[in-house]
Amino acid sequence: MPLAQLSTAIIPTTLKNAFTFYKAPEEHRVRLKDVVGNRDKHLRGEHTVRVGGFSTAKINPTIQSFCLPETVSSKPLTVPILFNNTEPLVLAYSITPLLPDGSLGEEREVEIQGRELEKNKYITGYTDDDSDDFFDPNHDFYAHQSLDELALLPRGHGVAAPPRLQKTQNIRYLPLTSASALPPPPFVVKLKHVVDKNSELDARIARTEAVIVGCPSAGFASEDILGGDRCVGDKVGFQLGVRSAGGASVAWYSRGPGSHSDVRKLDSIGSTAYTTSAPHARAVSTTTSIPINVTLDKSGDYELELASLEDYFGNNPYPSLYESGLEQSSPIVQYHSHSLPLVSFSGCSAEDPVRLLEGSKSTLRVTVRGVEDSEGSVDVKIKFFDNPDLSSTPGSDIINVHIPAGQPYADIGVSKSGYYKIQEVNGKYCGGVTQMPDVCGVKSVPKPTIDMDIKTIEDCSGEVGIHALMTLTGEAPFKLSYMVEFGDEQKRVEKKIYSSRDELSLTPEREGKYKYTFLSLTDRNYKDIPMGDKGKGITATQVVHPLAGAQFAEKKNKRTVWSCEGNEVDVDIEFKGSGPWNLEFQTTGTSASSITKPVTYHENNIRDRQHTIKVPIPDEIDRLGGQFMISLVSVEDSRRCKKVLAQNDYSVQVQRVKPTARLFGTDRATILDGQTANIPVRLTGEGPWKIGYNHQGESRTVTTDKRETDLIVDSEGLYELVGIHDSHCPGTIIENEDKFYLDFIPRPSITLGESTLSSRKPRKGALHHTLAPVCKGDDSSIHLAITGEPPFEISYQHREGSLVEEERMASVRHSPNVNLDTEVAGTHKYLFSAVGDANYGLKDNGKDYVEIEQLVVERPYAVFKNSPRISYCLGDVLSPRPHEHNPVIELHGTAPWDLELEVSEETGTTSPRRVRVPGIRTPEWEVDLAPLRLNSFGTHKITIVDVHDASDCVAFDEDTQSKKTSVVDVAESATVVPVDRFEDVCVGDSMDFQLGGSAPWAVTYEWNGKPQVVKTKSSNFNRIAEDEGLFAITEVSHHSQQCPTNVDIKRIVHPLPSASVSEGNTYIEDIREGDQAEIKFTFVGTPPFTFTYERRENLPRVRHHELGKVLERHTITNVQDYEHSIFSSLEGTYVVSFIQDGYCRYPKDTRRR
Repeated sequence: MPLAQLSTAIIPTTLKNAFTFYKAPEEHRVRLKDVVGNRDKHLRGEHTVRVGGFSTAKINPTIQSFCLPETVSSKPLTVPILFNNTEPLVLAYSITPLLPDGSLGEEREVEIQGRELEKNKYITGYTDDDSDDFFDPNHDFYAHQSLDELALLPRGHGVAAPPRLQKTQNIRYLPLTSASALPPPPFVVKLKHVVDKNSELDARIARTEAVIVGCPSAGFASEDILGGDRCVGDKVGFQLGVRSAGGASVAWYSRGPGSHSDVRKLDSIGSTAYTTSAPHARAVSTTTSIPINVTLDKSGDYELELASLEDYFGNNPYPSLYESGLEQSSPIVQYHSHSLPLVSFSGCSAEDPVRLLEGSKSTLRVTVRGVEDSEGSVDVKIKFFDNPDLSSTPGSDIINVHIPAGQPYADIGVSKSGYYKIQEVNGKYCGGVTQMPDVCGVKSVPKPTIDMDIKTIEDCSGEVGIHALMTLTGEAPFKLSYMVEFGDEQKRVEKKIYSSRDELSLTPEREGKYKYTFLSLTDRNYKDIPMGDKGKGITATQVVHPLAGAQFAEKKNKRTVWSCEGNEVDVDIEFKGSGPWNLEFQTTGTSASSITKPVTYHENNIRDRQHTIKVPIPDEIDRLGGQFMISLVSVEDSRRCKKVLAQNDYSVQVQRVKPTARLFGTDRATILDGQTANIPVRLTGEGPWKIGYNHQGESRTVTTDKRETDLIVDSEGLYELVGIHDSHCPGTIIENEDKFYLDFIPRPSITLGESTLSSRKPRKGALHHTLAPVCKGDDSSIHLAITGEPPFEISYQHREGSLVEEERMASVRHSPNVNLDTEVAGTHKYLFSAVGDANYGLKDNGKDYVEIEQLVVERPYAVFKNSPRISYCLGDVLSPRPHEHNPVIELHGTAPWDLELEVSEETGTTSPRRVRVPGIRTPEWEVDLAPLRLNSFGTHKITIVDVHDASDCVAFDEDTQSKKTSVVDVAESATVVPVDRFEDVCVGDSMDFQLGGSAPWAVTYEWNGKPQVVKTKSSNFNRIAEDEGLFAITEVSHHSQQCPTNVDIKRIVHPLPSASVSEGNTYIEDIREGDQAEIKFTFVGTPPFTFTYERRENLPRVRHHELGKVLERHTITNVQDYEHSIFSSLEGTYVVSFIQDGYCRYPKDTRRR
């Protein structure tokens, strides 16, 4: 908002004026809202008129119920009383006890002073929200709350909805304590009379009363014989006792193991006990007992707990459900149900008895389940019976078994065969249950025996072994252990037998004396029972002559003979019996063309049991290859016992083909440098193969197990195969298929093209090129010569001074053109070090790089180093001003310089004037164009037109046009004109003036006689009237007091008026209907006064910071005095909303038009 319009809004309503600051005459910053002040500074006070009605009093206005414990208690009890237009001075009430039949007893009256209610006063007036509903101050929840914070809640049956307080109503509380000598409940409290403090008249008493009954109570009772520990299956009985007035509703939680709480509820308990028609019969308390039974069907914790209790009137126990139980009862009962121990035998039964070995004991295991570690130990009684009928005999023993807590079983040792039965089980808390199997049998088991019938085995050579027929007793499987002795050799042998009859044949392979000793017998129950007389074993001796025999020693009766392994085959033979031996064998086979005839061979006097025979390869198979068989025909031992042999033949495969190697496919390839090539090789024979080859005179070897393989190589040149060897024999290289040539594609290279003129000089192994100097901004380029396959990519480094840049370029030509940088003066160096083409990526060429150097010469140019906007008066010479920051021109190039300047008006009304300044030798020159004079006022521009230096380069200044001009101001005489014509202004008004001439200005003014000089760049000059006084402008000039003008402009500042109601205080006046109240207004300011007052709706005292809605508004004008009064009988709050005196007003516009 423009400052010139501030007079229309002395008190703005927007947030702008709260955060916007303005200049005051004393040159400090102020906010408009701080200058004008708020409402409380100018419009103060209020006068509240309240009109009262009739006085009434009503006890227990919501007809709620109350309770007290029947025993002596300090429970506080307060009864609400609703007053209307009443301030109680004296109050009287009566207390009447109720007899057992509900009739009224003797009444007693109590009188108290109204001040005793003040402590419990709740509220006066009214409120328009829901917070004025009544609450119950007697409830436990409010025991520690202030009564000023409580209201009354309705309770009990048939209670009316809570009323809302009217503006003339208030609630106070009647305290009923032990000091009142209260009778035991039930009793009735009534109001008798109330005297109003203001009128000193009796208030009207409503016909209501407060009935105080005994608070309800309840509890569980039981005969707890075993304490809290019971067993699964037990039944527990309780009695739930309830004492209440008028009947009760009671609920309790029933909790069992592993389940959620189950809520049980009973209503109207004891309501049938009331048969009289007396009006207060139900206020008398009665006691009722209810039986409750619980079956403990699971193990775990059981609990009954009271959940809620409420009597007929809606009362709850006091002080709580847990602290108000009946005598000899409890609000909660708990039992723990223990599980029954389950006991049985483990690992045996009457049908599957435990074995009892001779001379030892057996173990019986008794297991227990179903009990926790915390349940304690378990005791078991076991009875022994010697008959399967389990009939008692004199030998029926009792065995007591103790199973400690936490153990799942107990073992007992027994030494008698028979039957053991679990008779009795007892736990720490409960008797146990016997489960199957509850009987365990114990059976005696005899040792195993063996009967052996031993006979010799004979042949042509004599005795060759023994044969034994065995008959056994015991329980299979059996194990027979025996020892075989031959000379100094001993060997222990074990034979497993799975039936009661078996046989054993022992035929040694070597000749000599043998001793057989049968040592021990083992069955399922007994281990290593000694045999023979006194356990020394059963012995048999024999001299054995074994039969002759021969067989191939190799496990695989098959082999292959290759071409390089000769014409005989070595075969290993193993012999049996008594040597020396004579062997007969034959060969037969199939060649590539026919089947060979069988050929028989003999070899005699063979003395070693392991012997190698040399078998000739049949001639045709040896020559052409094929397969033949070797068969063992017969063998004869030293006793001339000959044995014909029938065994599998020995197969021999004869291979007469040698391995070969050759190169496959093309014999030449071309690849990129750094890649690899695969040379295909084809092989014959049996793998794996070893391949030998030469490359450039160097021999190399590779191994492969594939017939089709590749040689992987990465060096150019000739590759030649020189040797091959498979898994058996060396081979041959196929002629004319053994050579391969590998070539590389050449890498690209770069040099400077011959068309580029330069001086060349070797430097560090490379050629350095120096180009002719060039002026800054002129074109300069070179041509490169590149070998390779386009497109090409070139990388080079550009260095100028300390600045280094990496550049890249692409080209499809072998002789690309490269433009050089001439934008910056100085020495430029270019290093072309890497080139890539279509085959090879960008790579450093090592020492083969191109280095180029060129000097770029600076062009002359001139700019304003600084161009401050300085001011001159009309007719001044354009030369440097003392003590000023004058324009300076910065010159670049080679000294000396010639400079041409132009001076022109910004308006263009006169022709520009040019001045040439020769021979400037310093690079910085302060502008001095004397004797040129500034003969017109306004803005003038000084422009650099041209510059020359000592070089041959032409000036180039396109990039410096923004620095070619400097501006100076030629000022006329400064002026000041007021925006408004009024000399009288108010506090908070803006005093606005318009400045003429050229900025900036210096304004001289006086505030209450005190001079001030301020500088401003804006043509709008203003100050906020902060206080009353005299403001006068005396002089205005341009900056630094140039071209000053004397003036005489004055403004008289008047203070803002103010108005007060009730001398600025908050005054409350209570009148009766028909009376009038005087409302007095006082004023500060210059008469005459005009003011507006409002009558607003009265609000509760708790909301005094708010104003009610406007009921009426009036304006009174031309008041010549400083006080004014009005009279009214209307209820409301009277305030001033507007004031105006002879000069100013508040709020709205403070200016007088």
